Amino acid sequence: MDDALQVLILEDRPADAELMVHELRREGFEPTWQRVEAEDTFRHALMLPPDLILADYSLPDFDALRALRALKVRDLDIPFIVVTGSIHEDEAVECIRAGAHDYVIKDRLGRLGPAVRRAFDDARGRRERRRSEVAARATEERYRAVVEQSMDAIMIARGTEVVFANQARADLIGVGDIDAVRGLTLQDFIVVEDWPLVRDRTLARQRGEHPPSRYQCRFRRATGEVRTVEVVASTVTLDGEPVALAVLRDVTERVSKEENRARLATIVEASEDAIVGVTAVDWSITSWNRGAEQLYGYSSTEAIGRELAILFPPEQVHELHDARERVSRGEHVQRPEAVRMHKDGGRIDVAVSISPIKDEAGRVVGSASIARDIGERTRARQALELSNRRLTEALAELRQTQQHLVQQERLRAMGEMASGIAHDFNNQLGLILGYSELLLDRSEEWGDRESVERSLNTIYTAASDAAVVVRSLRAFYGAPGEIDAHTEPIDLQELVAQVAVLTRPRWRDQALARGATIDLVIGAGKVPPILGIEAELREVLTNLIFNAVDAMPDGGVIDIRARSDDDHVVLTVGDHGIGMSEEVRRRCFEPFFSTKGEHGSGLGLSMVHGLVRRIGGTIDVASAPDRGTTFTIRLPLAVAGAALIQPAAVRPRGCARILLVDDEPGLRRLGARLLSQAEHTVVSASNGREALELFRAGSFDLVITDRAMPEMDGDQVALAIKAISPSTPVVLLTGFGSLMNASEEMPLGVDAVLSKPISGPELTRAIDRLLADQPVAPSPDAVTIADGLLASDF
Repeated sequence: MDDALQVLILEDRPADAELMVHELRREGFEPTWQRVEAEDTFRHALMLPPDLILADYSLPDFDALRALRALKVRDLDIPFIVVTGSIHEDEAVECIRAGAHDYVIKDRLGRLGPAVRRAFDDARGRRERRRSEVAARATEERYRAVVEQSMDAIMIARGTEVVFANQARADLIGVGDIDAVRGLTLQDFIVVEDWPLVRDRTLARQRGEHPPSRYQCRFRRATGEVRTVEVVASTVTLDGEPVALAVLRDVTERVSKEENRARLATIVEASEDAIVGVTAVDWSITSWNRGAEQLYGYSSTEAIGRELAILFPPEQVHELHDARERVSRGEHVQRPEAVRMHKDGGRIDVAVSISPIKDEAGRVVGSASIARDIGERTRARQALELSNRRLTEALAELRQTQQHLVQQERLRAMGEMASGIAHDFNNQLGLILGYSELLLDRSEEWGDRESVERSLNTIYTAASDAAVVVRSLRAFYGAPGEIDAHTEPIDLQELVAQVAVLTRPRWRDQALARGATIDLVIGAGKVPPILGIEAELREVLTNLIFNAVDAMPDGGVIDIRARSDDDHVVLTVGDHGIGMSEEVRRRCFEPFFSTKGEHGSGLGLSMVHGLVRRIGGTIDVASAPDRGTTFTIRLPLAVAGAALIQPAAVRPRGCARILLVDDEPGLRRLGARLLSQAEHTVVSASNGREALELFRAGSFDLVITDRAMPEMDGDQVALAIKAISPSTPVVLLTGFGSLMNASEEMPLGVDAVLSKPISGPELTRAIDRLLADQPVAPSPDAVTIADGLLASDF
């Protein structure tokens, strides 16, 4: 070693100090030295610590042991060699214990150089160890800080006992304090079902085995909440023995999301709807479920990677561009009716919904298209529209449609329903025709006002009941609350008597014509008023009487009785006819079930059942073959003290100028007659455009318009009228008025919707209500009613 050396020599003899320096130079050192012999000068020299101290064991005022203590006080690690003339062995040992690195006898100074080298080597080793220890402590502190600050839970287990845990682990199980975790066993917080897995893998790892290092398990927090963690396990050595180190991350939310995604993927794949995922850039297909394969004909392999444009007809590419533009802005696109292309080139009627797919930052990264085949629904709607316009032709076309679409249950049901409607209309039309013929055949009795009024009342009632047939069917087949059922107190005794008169042509006249006698016996005494709908209860009794007549081809007795029973009235209708088997009795209320062959619709009793239940009543049937049939109906009583509803006295407002719009000449004339009878002035138009010309040219208090008209329908007429005169009320008449009112679907510009067919008083009440606060329009000097128009298709 040829480095320069700062040497402090504690020696009272200068010659001895010179000899020491000589030996150092001979050994290759280049010393710069200072000799001291007193304690104060020694301590002062330590202010600039030397590289080496050579000290005599004993000086007059100082010694080596005191010098070593001075070094220790200052925490100085400087190679210290005792160089003395003589020293006892115990003194030498004492010096070594005090911190001296070696000792050399003065008469053997040849050992000084090697002793210095050893001292420097030892010092260098100590410094390196200290640096290593400092570095190790720093590393340990860094690791400890990392462990303590880690968001992941970290713990060490010896066996199954937790011997170390960081704060995140304590937070994970909800105990808050780290010390509360140490001393617990893994079993204290692992759920019972997962404990065998965790125990076996933890112990196996400590035995030197290599179980899977990554797995999931569940644990229970101090609050009882169960969380899912992902475990990354390894083996480390602690105090000379292997222990299990585990890093745990709470993945409850991630697992939940993955499970939700898996469930969603299963639902998407199993859906009968066609669900297609596309990219945001070029709308290339990225996902394609089984529903899409069935609807479009492409397999997922054929479709994925191609652009969604393969599903669009060439003339509708603009629809694709519009959808892409809207979805890129984050909008949802709804197409209740759209056309798509099948793989074989055919066209498919679908309802489509396209929604954007966004990432966590809210950016649109793709879209999902959901399509449903509405071909059947479209065909059904078209058939229904046709049947509304021409009932007779619709029935024939429905039969033809049934031949082509035998497998489509909905259209078959529509045909059977239409047949039932015709059946019930025939019942009511029979009454109307019968009494009309009586009036025409006995014109000489027209002077008998009472007789004529009875016949006319019967005709009016039968016609009203025919209108109820349609509403009743809707009540039976519609969803609860779809039809507005307004009940009222009814005198059951009067109603039974009225139905007896209405049905007399069937149970008496037709029976006599075929040589049979049927008697109708009424035992309906005075009972409290019931709560119901008069026209519908009349329909119920009429159906039951007609069924009884059909059940007694050779004649017999129809027995109608009523009695009070607590908060109900019990009404029975019985016959002595052929009766029913038990199987027929159980099914008699099923829709479309009939034992009358092609003459039966299967709707009569099912409609009766629906109407009775609609007003809160019940109906049961008792029957046996050859023992007749008895229907028992329980009807709710009206509220105590409620007055029987009488026909409302309508006081026409009169003097109003009304514009009437309808494309049917007969309905225009009828409407004009009804309104003129209420003392209104009526101007009619045969279509929407003519109506607007008349409205602009004149002044009207109110407009009544049909809804279903060619070129310009009633909704468009209402909007146009409101654009000209926002304050003019508009009444819309339609066969779907009850449905629209129940669902509150009021078209824009329409002030009132009335159901068809509608009576004069009902129309007048609506007009009076709408014109209650309206000024009366000035009437021209000369207004004629050309042919009269009443809104809508009755």
